[in-house]
Amino acid sequence: MPNEIHQSMFLDVTLPKLVDVDEKNPDYRMIVGRSIFTFVKLLVQFNSPRATGLLIDLPIPEIREYMQNYDIFVERVRETKEILNQSIII
Repeated sequence: MPNEIHQSMFLDVTLPKLVDVDEKNPDYRMIVGRSIFTFVKLLVQFNSPRATGLLIDLPIPEIREYMQNYDIFVERVRETKEILNQSIII
């Protein structure tokens, strides 16, 4: 049930922002970051700012993809978390 609630809330926040995710918009990374940070923090308690930074640096098509699909977003966050965990170990 919480996953369904998070998914609904996530899409309520991110879908309206899709129009702003465009290489012609110099502020798109800030807009995406503000939109996803709370949800990243739910999934990555430690290093959520760095995880968000990695997610907003992905290519625009990938950002648009995860902003439209919560399951893809969760997978990208998981991958980001693994990258951050590896960088701490090294």
